[in-house]
Order: sequence, then structure tokens, then C-alpha cells
Amino acid sequence: MSGVRELELDFKNGRTIVEIGGSLGRIGDLPPNCRNIILTDGNVRRLQGKRFPEGPIIEMGEGEESKSFEQVREIFSELLELDVKRTDRLVGIGGGIVCDIAGFVSSTWMRGMRLALLPTTLLAQADAAIGGKNGFNLGGRKNMVGTFKQPEKVLCDVDVLATLEQDELRNGLAEIIKHACIADASFLEFLDRNIDAILADQRAIMEKAIHDSVQIKARIVQQDELESGKRMVLNLGHTLGHAIESTGLNHGEAVSIGMALSARISMRRGKLGEEETARIISVLKKAGLPTELEVDAGRVLEIARSDKKIREGKLNFVMLEGIGKPVVVPTTLEEISGDLNDIG
Repeated sequence: MSGVRELELDFKNGRTIVEIGGSLGRIGDLPPNCRNIILTDGNVRRLQGKRFPEGPIIEMGEGEESKSFEQVREIFSELLELDVKRTDRLVGIGGGIVCDIAGFVSSTWMRGMRLALLPTTLLAQADAAIGGKNGFNLGGRKNMVGTFKQPEKVLCDVDVLATLEQDELRNGLAEIIKHACIADASFLEFLDRNIDAILADQRAIMEKAIHDSVQIKARIVQQDELESGKRMVLNLGHTLGHAIESTGLNHGEAVSIGMALSARISMRRGKLGEEETARIISVLKKAGLPTELEVDAGRVLEIARSDKKIREGKLNFVMLEGIGKPVVVPTTLEEISGDLNDIG
């Protein structure tokens, strides 16, 4: 099972090659030859800097607070000093935040320069670096400013995951489990059997989990690149999850709780069976992820009220009619509040 796996993803605005199992230094081999401008953060540079391809390095801050207009403006200033051209390539090396900022900067610098991503977390390799959505936070709200930009290359060096703490691996597992829930019951069974191997970073199992997760997300994005319909199913667990994340949990923990709540709400509304609901929650628990809302539901719903996806008082809430059978249901926050009250 181990070895380099490659996926070719065709989008309206170009092609993305996703390489899983390659070496971080190989990004410099991409044709045609051009100058690589590396965007990374201090932690990734400290851990992996010796393996970076050649090129000037722009170091951004770490953490969610770095996903800001101020950070983007600083990067623009450094690109200006480096006299970066449209034909140069911005190479984002880091987790989801670095990938998001790299995508936004590359799509707006000189109206668009070349982009490659080397995600260094499980969350980024299996999810955040795939699909072309990017942006930054504004006014305390997530991803309020952004664009769509497909990278020409995403290189997932599985070896870099050895530096991650267990909590960071679980963060990525939440999104991998989400992809299984919306698209492939057999993949969920595989995860159920191999959670311990993934958390132990067994390479062959990890590569398969990343490959299958990327394949699911890519298939959905290719049908709906600009998130006008089909792509909404990728938001399973995220509507409430983003609001829960704002209360202080990390992304994976918040999405896990959001998925568990979505499964329970789906069951309450007669869409998802009790056995399948229990199975989803069991896999999340086996991954060491939380499944219970332990903050005030009223506070979560108040935060969710500012969600940019709300239209005419309703949001498109993703539920399940079975594992691998997502359905988007226009729902008011008042209706969700009633669901949460009933399921406790």
C-alpha cells in the first residue's frame, strides 16, 4: 500500500496534481523552471527548513490570529521588496492557515501568480490544501474575505506528520471522518478498523487515509468548484462547528461535536437510523474526539447567527439520510435550537 500516489484534478481554471508520499524538497522540480517564493511559519521553518526548496523565505505568524488582513498586508510588502512577478511561484509550506493565506495572496498578487502547497499537518493534507478555497478572518468572523484559487501542485510529504502531537493528528482525523460520512460507508469502516494505526502514524495506513480523503473531497469540488450547490455537503458539522470553535476549541474538536450534533439532529428528524448515528459517534470517540456540546447552546447559536451563509433567515444545514448520503436542508436557527433542546 505504501509509495507515491498521484491524483490529477481537473478544474475550470486549470489542473492540480496531488502527490501523496513524495518528498518535501521535490517541489523545486516542478516545470517550467521559475523562482519559488516560500511562505511558511516559524515552527514549520524550525522543524523542516533544512528540507525546503531553494528560494527566498517569507515567515508569517502562527495561530488563528495570523489569518488576518494585517498579516496579508505584511506579506504583500515583502513580495514587493522581492520584486515578485506573476510568473514566480508562491509555495505555501505549513498547516491550513499557511495554505489559506498562500492561496489568497497568490490569487490577488498582480491579479494572480502561480501557487504550490506543501501541507505539513494531517488536517491540511487531507482537507485544507484541497479544493481552492482560501481567505482570512475579519472582525472575529472566520473566512470573511477570500477567493477561489487552485494550486498547480499539492505535495503531501507524509514523513513530516511524524512531528505532530496526537491532538494535531486528531484534528485532521475529524475531517477525514467527515469525508467518509458524506461519501463512503466502506471508508468509514476502514477508519473504524485503523484509527489506532493512523494515530500511530503507520505510513501505509496514513497514506491510504489521506489519499481516499483527498479523492472524496476532490470529486465533490470538481462538480461544484465555486460552492454553489453540491459542494455544500462538505460543510457537514461545520455550521455549528465554526461557532463552537469560536468558543475556544480547536477546529477538529469543534467539527467533531458539530458532526455528532448533525447526526443526532438527522436522527431526530427521521432521516438517519439510530444504528448509523451510533456508529458515527463511536468512530469519533474512538479517534479521541469530543461528541458532546459542553458550552451553552444559546451562545453557540448566537455566534452562528453571524454566519455568512445565512440567507433570508435560513442556512443550508447538512444532515445525513445514511452514511454516504448527505442532504442539504434549509433550516432556521430557531429550528436547530429546538433540535438541540430535544436531544439534550
